[in-house]
Amino acid sequence: MVGTVKEIHVWTNRPIWPQGMAADAKPAQPAPDTLDWKLWLAQSPDTDYRPDIHPFKWRGLFEYGAGALGDMGCHNLDPLVWALGLGVPDRIEAVADGLTGIAWPAGAKVLYHWEKVPGHGEIKLTWYEGINTDGSPCLPPPPAGLDAPISNTGFYVIGSEGILYNQGDQAKNLTILPAARSAAFLTSPPEKTLDRSPTPGDPQREWSLAIKQGKHFPFMSQFDYAVPLTELCLLGALAIRTGTAIKWDQEKYQAIGNDAANKLIKRAQYRDGWEYSADKI
Repeated sequence: MVGTVKEIHVWTNRPIWPQGMAADAKPAQPAPDTLDWKLWLAQSPDTDYRPDIHPFKWRGLFEYGAGALGDMGCHNLDPLVWALGLGVPDRIEAVADGLTGIAWPAGAKVLYHWEKVPGHGEIKLTWYEGINTDGSPCLPPPPAGLDAPISNTGFYVIGSEGILYNQGDQAKNLTILPAARSAAFLTSPPEKTLDRSPTPGDPQREWSLAIKQGKHFPFMSQFDYAVPLTELCLLGALAIRTGTAIKWDQEKYQAIGNDAANKLIKRAQYRDGWEYSADKI
């Protein structure tokens, strides 16, 4: 479609909840009668209920969420990881603005670097989230050939033969740039060979249908795919939080030579009754 891929830019309009200095702790309140607050806390330490944690704003706090990348990376990185077969990066680096002791930053950029992607070679992917220090949206430069303002969330892929631009989350509104490359591609598009969803645009119903039929669909995110995708997002979050470059050993589950990062991989302690270890499985 666009030839050999060398560079990718992915961005989101998240966070749409308080992060950075905006994520201050509000006074405690009684928990709603409809909420079992202790059960919701799960493995997190006991603390009083606060509406700036539940039901929505927990995403911006270290204790409960993984920030904008943890929230939207699994959606916006997914089509790229799946299409290009991206595995564990060779290096991840991040720059963050407004990181605090309890909250993810107001804005951040994360650079993922793969040295040898099969069929492509070196690929660099930059993730953008939140706002810059001047309050402007943290966005990449518009792709060459785009005649309209860049969307507030999306991605574009720079290849040797053109650019693939997507407006919005996931991969729902794709355009090939420049127009001449798009016209050439659409004149003779490839045959559709991959399985299609029986419920397009409705993944929840797709999921329930798989349960009712007692089988998975080949295009669903099985654990062997979903776990590494989640790992990719969390490695970026780890680079954001530590401000250090991450080189990841997937077998040992460690950041190579990075004590600051390794201290954050496992929770220091669990609330009584919620201890968990993969070693116990």
